[in-house]
This record gives sequence, structure tokens and C-alpha cells, in this order.
Amino acid sequence: MDSETKNYLDRSVDAVKAQNDARFAEVIAKLDAMNPVTWWQNALLLLAGIGSVIALLSFGSGRFDSGVGSMGAVIDSINAQREVNNAQDQRLERILDILGKQADAD
Repeated sequence: MDSETKNYLDRSVDAVKAQNDARFAEVIAKLDAMNPVTWWQNALLLLAGIGSVIALLSFGSGRFDSGVGSMGAVIDSINAQREVNNAQDQRLERILDILGKQADAD
């Protein structure tokens, strides 16, 4: 590589470094201007998060227990509905048989 190319590349790299340094300085200045979050704010957020999780779990466990406790009633309702469905199916079969016999007779 000749000296002119080397000098050109060095100048280009130095210019890019200067631009990057200027941009990093802007970002750091903006970050410094922001209000930092203190440790007690972090602790408060952590406690609020933990409290929310505990509240959701306690609410959910009560609902889950209610659901498990009512499962017997749900099963009874399902069985009763199955009996009604079977009775209706038998009636429909008889009606279809009667209609089929009438259609054959005509």
C-alpha cells in the first residue's frame, strides 16, 4: 500500500472516529440529563410486582377450588342432558320410521 492511500485511510478513519465520539457524547449527555431511578423506586416496583402476583394467585386459587368443588354438579348436569338427548333421539327415530312407512305406502 502506498503512503497516499495509507494517509487517506488514516484520515477517513480519524474522521469516522471523531463523528462517533461526537454522537456518543450527545447520547451520554442526554442520558445524564435524565432523572435516574433510585434504589427505593426499584424496590417499590419490585414489591408492587410481587404483591400483584400474590393477589392474582390467591384470587385464582379460590376460583380454581370453586371450579373443582362444583365439578360434581357439572357432571350431574351433563349426565342429565345426555339422558334428555337420548330420549329425543329415540323420539326422532320413531318419527322418521313413521314418516318412512307413510312414504312407502304412498
